[in-house]
Amino acid sequence: MSSAKEEMRETSALLYGIIIAHGLDDAAYEEAVHDLINSVKSKSPLEAQHGCLLASAHALERRISIMKKHNHVLNNMSLYAVYKEGVETIGKNFYHLGI
Repeated sequence: MSSAKEEMRETSALLYGIIIAHGLDDAAYEEAVHDLINSVKSKSPLEAQHGCLLASAHALERRISIMKKHNHVLNNMSLYAVYKEGVETIGKNFYHLGI
């Protein structure tokens, strides 16, 4: 996810997000997303931060989709710490980009 080629970074982030959203139990999923979020906040190269940001967004979106499909209650997503932290991190990065 830290490739200098943007297309490769985007594709690998998408695949990683799908794999962790579908292939891990809840605890392992939350740990994986938390690790991605920490990588976004770290002093790692910009390409790696971008890849981790994309992967965390894909994983969050995919897991919410799975929850909706299985009719899990989504009344208050702010109760889920990993979702809250993920959305805050994504929002902060958009803010820094001026989006």
